[in-house]
Amino acid sequence: MNNNSLKELASHIIINSLDISMEDNTWQRIGFNKRPKYGEVSNWFRDDWKVDLEDDLMTELIIIYLSFGVRSYSEAFNPQEIINEIIMQLDESSLGINLWKTLQFETNEEFLEFISEGIKSYCEANNNEWFKITMESIDCQNIKDKKLRAKLMVGLAQLISSLPLQKIQFT
Repeated sequence: MNNNSLKELASHIIINSLDISMEDNTWQRIGFNKRPKYGEVSNWFRDDWKVDLEDDLMTELIIIYLSFGVRSYSEAFNPQEIINEIIMQLDESSLGINLWKTLQFETNEEFLEFISEGIKSYCEANNNEWFKITMESIDCQNIKDKKLRAKLMVGLAQLISSLPLQKIQFT
């Protein structure tokens, strides 16, 4: 296996996963008007549960799309090697940004472990189990806003069921 092509594959999966996760269209599909974009000061005036939910959703969307990328290329590359390369590239020292802080993790190590374990859980599951994993991960049953919870459940079910149509492509 060519080490450069594995690095390139992981880079493409990361870039596409982050890109798709941050698109307004993705957030509209799961019940939001657009991707939430609030600064630290604005968040002081918002309900903590909603800020936490938005951070959890962003993290979970990233994990879902990373997992789908790994699964899409698992016949050409060893899935564990793809995951290892993704985690190595997501490390703040490689990425050059503190993604772990943006997503409200305490440390970079905690963030990397959470992402790695999340990818593994999706990759080891059948496609029809992804919705359940997502609901448990974001603790959907405990979302205080019932209307938002219903929109999220429907939107996430539709998003996940459409994943085979959204295969990450090389350009």
